[in-house]
Amino acid sequence: MRPGQRVQLRFLSTPGELREGQVEEIASSRSEDVPRELTVAQQVFELAIYCDFAEAPNLEVRGNDDAFQHKLRSIEAYRSQLQIASLAESIRQDGPYEYLRDVHFRLYSSKKYRTLFAD
Repeated sequence: MRPGQRVQLRFLSTPGELREGQVEEIASSRSEDVPRELTVAQQVFELAIYCDFAEAPNLEVRGNDDAFQHKLRSIEAYRSQLQIASLAESIRQDGPYEYLRDVHFRLYSSKKYRTLFAD
């Protein structure tokens, strides 16, 4: 994404509604300048790359042609991976859509798993 790029969003929470907007800015702060409260993830989104989602996504993002062509060129830069050509072709046929899934989570703590490996 880049400032000035037009975006369209569709949420499962508002079926049939398409929200349009424009990227105004992308933050470029150093992490030490940001209050700790803002550095802890409040939301995590899963993005399917090589395989389908484990559960249905709940967010649709539609890019414009410039962003889509940039995405395809970026994917094709990994041509040393055998599956890249077929992945890029599949994405080319599907069009400028991205789907994400809001993942509800708790922050990781290794204590939760210690008993699994206890002697």
